[in-house]
Amino acid sequence: EDSAHSLTEFGYSFICGLEAYRDDPDFELFDLMLCGAVHPSIVRDQQDMLRELQNLIWACQGSNDQGPRSGGRITSTMTSPNPNQVSRRVIRAVLRAVFPDKTDERHNALRRALHETLQHYCETGKTMDADSAYIHDLFSTSTDGEQSSLIEEVRRQHYYEVIEFTKELSQRLCDSSDFSGLFQASKLKRILHEVDENAKQADIDKMYHIAFPGEEETAYYTDILRQLRHNILLRPERLWVKAEPKDVIEKMTQGPPRELPQLRCRTTDPRQSGVDPSKNSQGAVGLDNAASAKAGAGLEPSAAAPPSQPKRMKGAKVVDNPIVKMQSDLYSTPEGLQGAVLTAGIEKIAEEDDEVED
Repeated sequence: EDSAHSLTEFGYSFICGLEAYRDDPDFELFDLMLCGAVHPSIVRDQQDMLRELQNLIWACQGSNDQGPRSGGRITSTMTSPNPNQVSRRVIRAVLRAVFPDKTDERHNALRRALHETLQHYCETGKTMDADSAYIHDLFSTSTDGEQSSLIEEVRRQHYYEVIEFTKELSQRLCDSSDFSGLFQASKLKRILHEVDENAKQADIDKMYHIAFPGEEETAYYTDILRQLRHNILLRPERLWVKAEPKDVIEKMTQGPPRELPQLRCRTTDPRQSGVDPSKNSQGAVGLDNAASAKAGAGLEPSAAAPPSQPKRMKGAKVVDNPIVKMQSDLYSTPEGLQGAVLTAGIEKIAEEDDEVED
């Protein structure tokens, strides 16, 4: 009896902790996997994606002792005097090469996260200017699991796009079902092609056999999507691609999109330059004044703004059982998938749409 009580208390505290820190990509992704919204193999896909990003940056810098060369001729326009450092321009070209199908809003969110990351490195003395970074710093993880703002934004967008793809597939299945929700097996392959025109035929056949393992001709669309979510990672084929240095060069020669207003690395008292430190320059990101907002994005708050912690609960709180969510139809419907991720993150990306000028 004591053991059962302890397990119940642990489970209650665990779920409350996930909800309290859900703005962190590690916690949010774990919660999505626990509830069955995404397949656990998404973690491996993220690791492969970040590994490809890092290897491509090393290859673009022409470093012979770090990371494999992906092919292509390295030019002097891409390399820096220090092969362990990478410039803002190269990073942005790499992101555009690896994520060719991202929307302008999402690319703008990545550029914003890169801006905050480089400014943070400059202010903490890791770099001499806010226009470059050491590659190891970009991809490093602290002892408590904290990563750079750029990498956390890349990871967050990764599973957001997986959820959005699953939602679109669910909507197509729902629209093609009859009034009772029954779906004809003969329509599935066509819908999978329509949802992802770059999907490989072998992957489509695999998903079909997962959805209809027997000889049945119909099934409820919610059952079909549950079978797919629990057995395979539903993601578009070009969620991220393996690029080469020549692809990065091509992106750089196309001309960069209009830069966000850049902040100089503050190495002196702002009052000496006649600038009011309480005000931000026009259009610039308020890095000092937004420390608490960045705490969940991977950047350390300033000493003047202590990190905000979730308030300690003093009353009873009802929590959802993730097993019940996994076995239900919650994440097999477009409405359920719409509410699966934090809406604040989606709204933040939407608000930055007007800053993109490609």
